[in-house]
Amino acid sequence: MKISNVIKYLFVLLPVVGLAQSPTVEKDALFMLGRSGTNVIKLRWAPNNFALWQACIKEGVVLERYTMKRVGELRPPSERQKVVYPTQNPILPEQDQTTWAAMADTSDYAAVAAQAMFGSSFELSNSAVTADNLSALINRAEEQQNRFSFAMFVADQSFELAKAMGLGFEDRNIGSNAQYLYRVYPAAEIAPAVDTAYFLVSTDEPYLLPKVTELKAEFKNRQAIITWNKGRSQTFYSDYIVERSEDGLTYQSIHAKPFVGLEQDPSLDAEYALRLDELPANNVPYFYRVRGRTIFGELGPASDPVQGMGIDPLPTVFPEVSEILANDQGGLVLAWTFAPDANEKIAGFKVLRSSRAKGTYSVISGDQLMPATARSFVDELPMPTNYYKVEAWDAYGRKISSFEALGQVEDSTPPAPPQDIRGKVMPDGKMVLTWKKNTEPDLAGYRVYLSNNPTTEFAQTTSAVVPRNYFVDSVSLNTLSEKIYIKLRAIDLRQNRSEFSEVAVVLRPDTIPPSAPVFKDVVASDQMVTLAWAYSSSPDIQQHELLRRPIDEGGNWETIHTVGYLDSGSLGSFQDSLAEKGMQYHYRLVAVDDNEHRTASKIVRSGIIDNGIRHGVSDVEVYADRRAKTIDLTWRYKAGRGFRHFEIYRAQNDENPRVYQIAKAEEVFAQLHRRSGLSLYQFTDGNLRMQTGYTYRIRAVYENGAQSPLSKAAVIQY
Repeated sequence: MKISNVIKYLFVLLPVVGLAQSPTVEKDALFMLGRSGTNVIKLRWAPNNFALWQACIKEGVVLERYTMKRVGELRPPSERQKVVYPTQNPILPEQDQTTWAAMADTSDYAAVAAQAMFGSSFELSNSAVTADNLSALINRAEEQQNRFSFAMFVADQSFELAKAMGLGFEDRNIGSNAQYLYRVYPAAEIAPAVDTAYFLVSTDEPYLLPKVTELKAEFKNRQAIITWNKGRSQTFYSDYIVERSEDGLTYQSIHAKPFVGLEQDPSLDAEYALRLDELPANNVPYFYRVRGRTIFGELGPASDPVQGMGIDPLPTVFPEVSEILANDQGGLVLAWTFAPDANEKIAGFKVLRSSRAKGTYSVISGDQLMPATARSFVDELPMPTNYYKVEAWDAYGRKISSFEALGQVEDSTPPAPPQDIRGKVMPDGKMVLTWKKNTEPDLAGYRVYLSNNPTTEFAQTTSAVVPRNYFVDSVSLNTLSEKIYIKLRAIDLRQNRSEFSEVAVVLRPDTIPPSAPVFKDVVASDQMVTLAWAYSSSPDIQQHELLRRPIDEGGNWETIHTVGYLDSGSLGSFQDSLAEKGMQYHYRLVAVDDNEHRTASKIVRSGIIDNGIRHGVSDVEVYADRRAKTIDLTWRYKAGRGFRHFEIYRAQNDENPRVYQIAKAEEVFAQLHRRSGLSLYQFTDGNLRMQTGYTYRIRAVYENGAQSPLSKAAVIQY
């Protein structure tokens, strides 16, 4: 066999999965595997790059052996550290060209190995490999890498060849029931140092190879596609043998060369290998199994077999519906054409029907296939609208189908009017309508009609038939008409129209704010501010809110009065007596409609006239604590803006009251009543005489000189 042809074959198998393709490391390194057999230990090693390989070819490698155990017992350190050299000299590749020539006569790979190691050139030309993908690979490959890759691959295919290449050794000078540690390293001194290879092996421990798993076979016309999981076994096997059998007992390999499982289908995971096999004949059962082969030439156990047979291709002709006619019994007669010379390639026909061209089709010709010679079928109970297909089935359960063809019976009956119409208009003007779906099988769809007034003509808003039972449209919101009136019609495939549906009503969302209320009069006095107004004239008003805020302090608006529109008439008023005297306020009236739209009146300004008189102190009470020799005085007051202090007046017996104590609010504050806003104040008088009557009165004094009247007198006998 010419070396160019061998290389052409090997290029199909690259990139190889061999001992040299161990985990990538940056440092020069050797890797080694071993296997124990009857009175022999087989060793295989490989360098990880071209330069290290060349050094091993030139100077050889040194193999060392250390005895770790004998008869199952760990040896003492002195014996474990003692080195034994299985060979007197470094292990080198076979140098005799005659020997290589003899090996090349029996092994196609020997010539590749010799050329890679000793040939003056290892160039690959496109004439040797013509496939486009291989040409691209050759153009990218460098000569040194080609030599190295091919050499490592062919060494994996034959242990005898690996030994001749200086990459393997058989150690027969061993004992039984022993354990040895082997070390291999380059004989030449290489800088930097090379990671040497170690392997620990026992002579009496069996090495079990796994079975190839997940074997599958897909059968086509004169072809079988064999796949299996190579990811689970690739650490054990360098290549595979795919075998075929016609009786399930006697198997033959389907390929002459080793198969590394690198053919790949894009639909397969990278963990799976694929092999194609051309079958001798269709409709004949075949069995397949796969065995793995190690770099030592060992064959693993056969996988579980798979079975199948090739199948004839489908006919290239299709059924074609040629005619659909109505008969006198109200049925439809369906006729089709099919090439007579293809009858022998099919098992029979099926006729299918659907109410829609792209709908779900159901078989109407029965459970059994119609004969392969059939060319017509009568649909005795057709629907108003029918779409038919004819399928031709073969013996393998495959089918080829005609295009759909329409058949209709005479129909003048309109569909029923649509019912249960509902809808909603969104704030952006989108209107969504839904209704109950009609049940007529020949229904084409619906048309929608709208109006703002039920007594006027409805306008059709659908430019085409609506096929589904919902409709989305846009409507104007800038109108005083709150309601939209809707009617629908159903239409069948023969353009028969239903009567109009009942009128449905949909409300527009209210986007128009109400008209503004108007202040008619504002009157201020020293007791209150009286405001009068005209309410908003909008019909959907829910309430009016009167708001107030201080002018000078720029405070927030406070709602001080709320009134429902329906209970108020057209005019309203309010007396604000709780405003602070002497303070100016802004007032405004807000109209709120049933959609929470708000419109405010113009702002007016007013305030209670300050006459210097503030509201009086209330609830003045006195309590005598004779044990503590005190009188406790309490009162309530809501301090207004600008409050300064309290003046506490006291009189003994029949005296006139005079100012007895000036008390700041924080000095006498007790607690706040949150609901009324009144604060409770307390003062304790300890300057007392027995058998004396005391009268107390309190006045509130403000910064601007305003003050409250004296409170009612509180009298106590002490």
